[in-house]
Amino acid sequence: MRVIATEHPVPVPPTAEHPEGSFIQPAPAEPVVVPENAYFLRRIASGELARVDEPVEAAPASADEAQAISDISAKSTRGAKATTKGVE
Repeated sequence: MRVIATEHPVPVPPTAEHPEGSFIQPAPAEPVVVPENAYFLRRIASGELARVDEPVEAAPASADEAQAISDISAKSTRGAKATTKGVE
């Protein structure tokens, strides 16, 4: 998971790769990839760290898919208007 510090640098426990440990810096620093373990989840829950979502690239919809989505949303809008008619 990718995280970034919210206000102050947050310590990262020492690991085999980094026996000296390190710190996760707040913005404008880049988010850091960390394991999803209890230590980092507690830091997220306390508000010291914030999870940064991975950018998701949307697949382009075909013309048929776009029309189907449009039809569904139009039907749900008409249904909502019909149920509120006559209600004051």
